[in-house]
Amino acid sequence: MENKESNKRLTIIGFSISMVLYIAIYIILRNVEFFVNYLADISILGLLPLELMAGIFTWFGRHSSFSKGIKIMGWISFGFLIVETFLTCCLFIAAI
Repeated sequence: MENKESNKRLTIIGFSISMVLYIAIYIILRNVEFFVNYLADISILGLLPLELMAGIFTWFGRHSSFSKGIKIMGWISFGFLIVETFLTCCLFIAAI
């Protein structure tokens, strides 16, 4: 039982930290140039729902007795999240 609570806490902490980081990246990108701002809007608007989806599906997949489909959806959305994060970082590096 203690391990389950620890996993929940770690999931919530990781989710919160990643959301703060994405909002910080968004604020930084908004202060660069207009063209980059437009790209940042597209990237972040796609990124936040994926982050939320990955967090929810991964949490349900790890902490309950849901089917393998939920776990697979969690890992797929987590994969999309990683790709989107990589693209956002590339955009940030290109803006500098």
